[in-house]
Amino acid sequence: MEKVWINYWIDVGLLISGIIVMISGILKLRELSFLNIYKIIHLPTLSMLHDYFGVIFTILVIIHLVMHFNWIMSMTKTLVKKGKKC
Repeated sequence: MEKVWINYWIDVGLLISGIIVMISGILKLRELSFLNIYKIIHLPTLSMLHDYFGVIFTILVIIHLVMHFNWIMSMTKTLVKKGKKC
């Protein structure tokens, strides 16, 4: 598989898992208990989804950073040499 497609699927995975982590994290907030979301999905199930997709998200971020490490280092060196601020 070409690197472009690997990047694409990693980015898709990051998007999907990130959205699930964000939504499940918001739904877990006790302050939102008035929404009665726990009648639709049980808290343990919601917590499990949040935890597992958080792990998937973390693994994908690490893979993404490793795959782009050379580019990150190159850009950092370029910015340091030119003295530019981000």
